[in-house]
Amino acid sequence: MKRIRHNNIPAILLGTTFALGAIFFCPTAPAAQAAQAAPVVKKGAPVVKAAPAVKTAPAVRTKRGKITNTRSLTMANAAQEFRAFSTKWVYSVNRNHVKGKTRMQVVKLPNGTYLARYHAVNPLSVKRELKGTRNPKAPFVGKLKYVEQIFENTGKDVASARSGKFKVVKGINIVEIFCRTDKGWQ
Repeated sequence: MKRIRHNNIPAILLGTTFALGAIFFCPTAPAAQAAQAAPVVKKGAPVVKAAPAVKTAPAVRTKRGKITNTRSLTMANAAQEFRAFSTKWVYSVNRNHVKGKTRMQVVKLPNGTYLARYHAVNPLSVKRELKGTRNPKAPFVGKLKYVEQIFENTGKDVASARSGKFKVVKGINIVEIFCRTDKGWQ
C-alpha cells in the first residue's frame, strides 16, 4: 500500500490504481508527466499544433488592486511610486523611532535640572535619487537621503522639560537604499 500526500489531501492507492491515482492526486508523478507529454491522437484526425508560448512579463498586484508590470514600468512611474513610498517611509520612521517624541528620554543633570531629548526626521530635508539597473528582477534603485535631528530642552522638573520649547542640537545624515522588485519597493 502506498500513501501520497498532495495539497494536504491523503490518498491511499492500491496496486494498479496507483498510476491512475498519481495522475489525479499528484501531477508531478512520472505517470502524470508521461500522460501530459504524449497526447492521444486518433488515426485520420487532423493534426493541430499548439501555438508557441508567448513570454510576458510577470504581472504584479499592488495594494490598491492595480496590476503593474515590472518590466514595462517607466522611469516616470517608478519615480512617482518611489516618492509615495519614501513619504510613507519617513512618516513611519518618525512614528516608530526608538528615541522619537513619544519615547522621549529625560535625564537629570548634575545641577538638578532635567534634560529631555528626542529624535525626529525633518521632512523638508528629504532628497530622493532614482536610477535604472540592468537587472530585470529589480529594474530601479532608489536612494533616500534625509537628516535626523536631535531636539533637546531643559526644565526645572520632568513635566517642564517635556513640554518646553525644543531646540535642534545636532543633525545626523541618513542614506537608505531601496530596490523596486515585483513586490514593490523594498
